[in-house]
Amino acid sequence: MAAPSKLRDVLDKIRMAYPPHVREALDKTRTEQELLKEKKNLPLGGPPSPDHVDTIDQEIDRLPEDEAVAATKAFYPEFIPHIPEAKVYEEQYHHFSKKAKERSTKYNQIMQHVPVGDRPRIYTTTELTETFAQCSEELSQCCSMLKMFACRNEEQIRSRWRRMSRGQRMKILREIWPDIPAHHRPDIGSFRDRRSPLPSDCNSFSQLAPIWGLPYLNLEDLADSTNFLLLLNARAHNFPWKFAHADLAAAPVYRIRPELLDSVKNSHSVVIVPQQQLTTYLEVFAWKSEAEAAASLKTGLTVHPDHALQIFTLQDYVWRFLLHCCVKIIPGSLKDVVWDSSILPQALSEPSTQPQNMSTAIARDAPYRLPKQIDLMRLKSLIAATRDRTIDRIHQLREDPELFAEYVQDLRSHRPELLLDRAGKSHKLVGSGALHNSVLKNMIGDLYMDVSFYEDFHCRLCQWESLIVKHATDLVPGGQLPTPLMESITETRCSLEMTMLDLIDMFKAAFVSSLPMRPYFIRTSSNTSDMVIFVQDTEKKADSVIREALSVINMLFRKDTRDFFSLYTIMDELDRFLDSDRDARAMFTPLVVSILSRLSVISECLRSIDSYQPWAPSLEASYQEKKHIYFYRCAIKQGASWQSIRTTTFRGTNICSLGDPSDGKFEYPIHGRQNRQAAEKRAKAKTALNTFWEAADKRFRDVTGTTPYDLIQHIIETRVAPCLRSTKPCEKRAAPTSVIPNDFVDHDTTKEFTGNFSKLSVAPKTKPKTRGVAAPQDEVPANPDLAIIEVRHPTITVDKRAHKVFRSLFHSVDSPNQPSQVAWPDFVHAMVSAGFGAEKLPATSAWHFTPVLVDADRSIQFHEPHPSNKLPMTWAREYGRRLTRAYGWDGETFALKD
Repeated sequence: MAAPSKLRDVLDKIRMAYPPHVREALDKTRTEQELLKEKKNLPLGGPPSPDHVDTIDQEIDRLPEDEAVAATKAFYPEFIPHIPEAKVYEEQYHHFSKKAKERSTKYNQIMQHVPVGDRPRIYTTTELTETFAQCSEELSQCCSMLKMFACRNEEQIRSRWRRMSRGQRMKILREIWPDIPAHHRPDIGSFRDRRSPLPSDCNSFSQLAPIWGLPYLNLEDLADSTNFLLLLNARAHNFPWKFAHADLAAAPVYRIRPELLDSVKNSHSVVIVPQQQLTTYLEVFAWKSEAEAAASLKTGLTVHPDHALQIFTLQDYVWRFLLHCCVKIIPGSLKDVVWDSSILPQALSEPSTQPQNMSTAIARDAPYRLPKQIDLMRLKSLIAATRDRTIDRIHQLREDPELFAEYVQDLRSHRPELLLDRAGKSHKLVGSGALHNSVLKNMIGDLYMDVSFYEDFHCRLCQWESLIVKHATDLVPGGQLPTPLMESITETRCSLEMTMLDLIDMFKAAFVSSLPMRPYFIRTSSNTSDMVIFVQDTEKKADSVIREALSVINMLFRKDTRDFFSLYTIMDELDRFLDSDRDARAMFTPLVVSILSRLSVISECLRSIDSYQPWAPSLEASYQEKKHIYFYRCAIKQGASWQSIRTTTFRGTNICSLGDPSDGKFEYPIHGRQNRQAAEKRAKAKTALNTFWEAADKRFRDVTGTTPYDLIQHIIETRVAPCLRSTKPCEKRAAPTSVIPNDFVDHDTTKEFTGNFSKLSVAPKTKPKTRGVAAPQDEVPANPDLAIIEVRHPTITVDKRAHKVFRSLFHSVDSPNQPSQVAWPDFVHAMVSAGFGAEKLPATSAWHFTPVLVDADRSIQFHEPHPSNKLPMTWAREYGRRLTRAYGWDGETFALKD
């Protein structure tokens, strides 16, 4: 699909601004580049890799001034001003070089050798206005045609598109655009594979627009039955100005970086004018100084003229591409379209989203939909569910000996100290009590601090929501963001960034130390706080998969790539990689995946802030200006509550031995034959677990005067299901001897095996005792403050498949039927049947379930089993307890449909 002739001519004028002898010199750049590469014995066939950048710079510095200028032009054409191809070249390959500022200085030296008369001329306001008027004319005609076409034929297009096979859809897309990228996000694919950024037949910047400027237009995504229809519905019934900021933000490689913008246009800016007609919505404004123009760009109300031209280019491609596709789907229908550009778009209903429609990543559909305001309800739901999942994990670790032992061993198996050094030796801490003390202390501190953070962030979102309501009349396109709201969002982002950095560090340490990845990494330092780790190649067949995975993961580790592509885009690419390769999923252990799930929630929140148009640029400017202040505030706030907990150690105590599961004291047999020996073992495991937590709580209280549980007790008490809440508020106790949270569902203290075992009794019997009478047990007095409120839940009717799942989740030990493993698709089906919407978070095994048709006030998250797709019986039992704590469900809540 070729660019329109007028638009292509306008774009090529940028390059033609140079005089002939300068363009002739530029045409020789490729030859000089090849000669210099051959002389220095560097690889041919593309730009220099980062490994050769420093060597090249050293060699150039030794050359005479005139030769250094030619060499710099050969290797770094991005600093030749106003050449669009050079700008894209720089975007793709030299964005991350440490020598960027030095090469920028070399560029200034080059410009000093160009006579003033040979430099690009200054544009006037009239010339820029005429340029945008030319671009707008063709875009307006195309928008009018597509709008009229969709109003008459959209239903027919939807019907035909859904009936087509995937191969038929791909054939139509290829006929319209023969060079359409095959895979999702071709811009990231080019970056990962280090392919040449410029096609061999590329003569102008306009030819690069569909390649990297529209990464969401590709066969993998558009051949789906939904994405093309979403894109058509959004673009056909809305004006182009509504997509202006989002279109440019979705193309980080194509978007010209600020330092490479045409400096001769710096005194101008372009205002995006919201208007209800298909005329030009970009108006050129001339400022008295470049400083005033730069200040207007930071507000997000204006864009640079070069960026405005890019927006026109992208939008012309999108609307023209859709129009051609529609004509191809319904041949001959274009003749019946009435030309009338004054008709306003009709408001069509959104595609039906029933609870049965499971979204793997809602934000992946964002480029195909109309940009919307931040969905605070969804963000609050994600954060609350993540907080509740962490609280449930705390309950599990305090009450389930088997899960406690499994979790501690899992944490220990992901420590960097387990990596071998260059000599093949283990770290000196391996096998020592110091390592296990560190594991236990970090386990407790991290879980409780996570609850505090998610609660704090949930409160920030509530404050954010109230400010939006308060300033609703001020939130209009073309207006500035109210100062209180901007400060609230900026502080929230700083808090998210701090948590993101912590999670990335946790992920890096756990990933390289996990059992599947240890053969590929070695430890180069004995300092546990600063371990330098690098990958080593082996002859294993999985090396190709490992290298491909690391190419994505390294993007996550590096700040420059996160800033360039955004965290969410990288998480989306990682999610796609894991879904496409079964061997890749085996590289990620459940603990690593759980860290990714938390990082996915943070990335979704950051994505929402970055897409808060049209104020995203002003929020970015506010963040860069005040981030140090807000980082300091967040650090002070966290330190005031948790610094003493963080610095507490278990050295000099017996907590290490009490929490060591290697001696089998936490074995809790619940499967197989239930006899006296099994009951005694469970009682001992419970006693051992209670002893550990009593000792840990006492240690924290002796050192800090409080316990981690005390710091979040108010949070836990507000998220128990109504049927499990106490009738009176709990009174604050003075210095309790232990902190063990009450759980009326899975931990009945009146039936706890803590004394000498006498006889296992599962039901009252009349047979006389022949081996003595069991010691009498003191009755536990009823506490009126902790009386359980009887709340009758309405019965939920489900089908046979879902009923079988809930029967396993709420299995009773008195039931004659043995519980069975639950397949994950069956569990998702059961939750959807109960009235929940299901969503898989990107790059993780976490699923987010949001109440849709059920009377519930919060969401909940569960982890998909990994690598198997079946829930073990222990997981199913715990999932059932979590549903009881959250919604008060039990086995009698569900009934089979007639």
